[in-house]
Amino acid sequence: MPHWLWILLFILAILLIILFLALPFSPEGRERIKYNKTKYAFALLVWLGAACYIYQNELHQPGTANTEQVTTMVGHKVNKSEVKKDDSGAYYTDKDDSKLRYFTSGDSNKVTAAKYVYGADHMNVTDVKNKLSDLVLHDDNLKYTDDKTDSDDFLPKGASFNVYSPKNKKWYHVSMQRDSSDEDAKVSSFSIWPGKDNDVDDY
Repeated sequence: MPHWLWILLFILAILLIILFLALPFSPEGRERIKYNKTKYAFALLVWLGAACYIYQNELHQPGTANTEQVTTMVGHKVNKSEVKKDDSGAYYTDKDDSKLRYFTSGDSNKVTAAKYVYGADHMNVTDVKNKLSDLVLHDDNLKYTDDKTDSDDFLPKGASFNVYSPKNKKWYHVSMQRDSSDEDAKVSSFSIWPGKDNDVDDY
């Protein structure tokens, strides 16, 4: 459902709640409630529940709308106070960690992908997962595979995997630059972008 339609439904729910709450303040309203107490209470609870659901799940969404204004991450706009433009102009680098790069598309400055380049000091997959949680997606409860496996239970042996962020309510695809034939091979860099890939490590 389009975002504007959720906003419209939320406004409608608020208006109906106000209308229900105002009924006891008029003689006619009190008379109607007197003979329909159960229906009145039920309708009020239904619309109150609907308003709470729409606000929490479709409008507020912590880590999405709010994060877009505060933190630079994949799928959200670049926060200019947190990044700096690379000399080449091809991407932004994170001011706190210059190894993290953000790639944007068009004039919207929306981050379409991110890449972390370890440089000469290659790291293992566990560090990749830690970087995803602490630095890239800002979510301590990341899940992996289609079954949404907990972080401690998942260790990909190949070069790519899917990760789900409960905080952002999105799937992301991660591709690592490593020797996929060697499960102990270190990672030189990894990239992440929104979406899922079926041809990944899912165990």
